[in-house]
This record gives sequence, structure tokens and C-alpha cells, in this order.
Amino acid sequence: MPMVHSGHKTLVRYPDGTSKVITLYVRPVEGQIIAHGWEVANVAPNEDDGAGVFVEYQISVARPATEESPQKASTANKDLARRFYEEAWGSGKLEVIDELFADDYVRHDLRPGEPLPGPEGMKRITVDFRAAFPDLRFEVGLLLAEDDFVVARWTASGTHAGRWGDVEPTGRTATFSGVNIFRFANGKVVEIWNHRDDLGLREQLGAPMYAGARTSD
Repeated sequence: MPMVHSGHKTLVRYPDGTSKVITLYVRPVEGQIIAHGWEVANVAPNEDDGAGVFVEYQISVARPATEESPQKASTANKDLARRFYEEAWGSGKLEVIDELFADDYVRHDLRPGEPLPGPEGMKRITVDFRAAFPDLRFEVGLLLAEDDFVVARWTASGTHAGRWGDVEPTGRTATFSGVNIFRFANGKVVEIWNHRDDLGLREQLGAPMYAGARTSD
């Protein structure tokens, strides 16, 4: 049994005038300190312990408050990001968005669009995209976390069965990928950066985009 303190003599005086010397042997046990020792009656502190009765004292020790470790927080944030893809986008559970996104979260996206602020805006984006690809499936291939940030790289596939932006339903199956960067605070997304391969997606639907190079003179 590992000891923290050993052989420490303590004089204990009682209200009835008696006194006892206790030789303590202390070890930590599940957040408390257990003090083991021989209890000897009516002797002075500098005398030998002699024969006695083995006793056990339990002393409550207050632990100082500790903050959540960075590694634990990063793991929790990664789990939240995974829920966003699997439950919200993959299964259409919109209530998850209320749990994950702060009311004043900031969205960074270079593509055209003016979604509503807060979780309601993310819900509308999710609903509209899932209406265009009702059998949408998500696979998260990479999750990286550092400090308050989580980076996710994902691949999605689905059948284009509904209108998506200016593209009418084609019935085609498309596979596309993207990267999102999340910033978390107090267990919620407060900022998100979106990068999705819309060029590749539109090309698979027969609606190619100009990629910056002419095909002929």
C-alpha cells in the first residue's frame, strides 16, 4: 500500500481530560485521505506507542476545482461535429441543430445566399438540401481538433430528386465532398467556414460551371 506520510505522531485530547497518541499512516483513497494508526491511551507524545488498537480515520479533503483538459474538450467538440453530419444532415434530425449551434453563430461562405441568422438559418439550409437529395448519405473521413477549432472533411452522395438552386431535378446520383471549419465555445458552434465542391456537384448534374479556362480559341 503506497504511503504519503508515515509514522507521524499526533496527540489527541478529549473533553473528559484523557489524551491519546496516534501514529498515522496516510494514503489517498478515491479523493479522500484515510489515516491508519495505532491508538494508545493516556501517554505523552514522546513516549513509545506500546500496545494499542488499530483504528481507521476518514478525513474529507476538498479537491480544488479543475478546468476541463484541452484534450477532453477537443474530443467533445469532435463528437459534436460528427453529430452534425450524422444526425442533422444524414438523418434530418433538425432538433440537433438547436443543440449544436449558438443563437448568434457566424457563418462564413463565399457562395451566394442569405440564410436566416442562428440555428433557424442552418435548419433551412439543411431542409432545402435534403429536399433536393432526399437519400443523402454522409461519411466523415477526417476530423481534426486544435484549441476551440474542429476541421471536418466529408464525402456525401445522393440522388438529385428535387430542385437545387437553379437546377431542376435530374434523377442523377452525385458524389461530392467538402470541408468545414467549426469554432466552439461553451459546447456550441459559434463560427463556421464552409468549403464544398459545388463545381464537381453541378457537373455531375449536367450543369457545368465555368472553371476559368476556355475550351477553344
